[in-house]
Amino acid sequence: MIRFKNARSRCYVSLPESEVVKIAVMGLGFYMRRKLLNVHIPDLAHLAERVRQLRSKPFTRKEKAAYVAMDSSEEEFDFETEVDLAKLKKGPPYVCSLLKKLPSNEKSNDSKLKSRKKYSFDISKSD
Repeated sequence: MIRFKNARSRCYVSLPESEVVKIAVMGLGFYMRRKLLNVHIPDLAHLAERVRQLRSKPFTRKEKAAYVAMDSSEEEFDFETEVDLAKLKKGPPYVCSLLKKLPSNEKSNDSKLKSRKKYSFDISKSD
């Protein structure tokens, strides 16, 4: 960027600012060009600011797997730690068999529930 600005100040060329920005973008590295591909940048000051922002962000890929992070300052590890896992399945939500539908006259006025199904515990099946 600095070399481009110095060359532009030495040689006067009557180009619109948008063309100068396009030329400057072509001089950037592949990673920066790819990030600035569909971004409208009106002038060189905005281009310099955008490049500065992109350089300050580290390029890291997000992991697609779930993991458990264990923070421990001790050298010894506790191998008896339990980790619970669950598998998500598409389909209707699970409804507990101990719940029964409320009669229409006992329905509560809870408007926060999104589903229209309202259940109550069946006391006859409990101890």
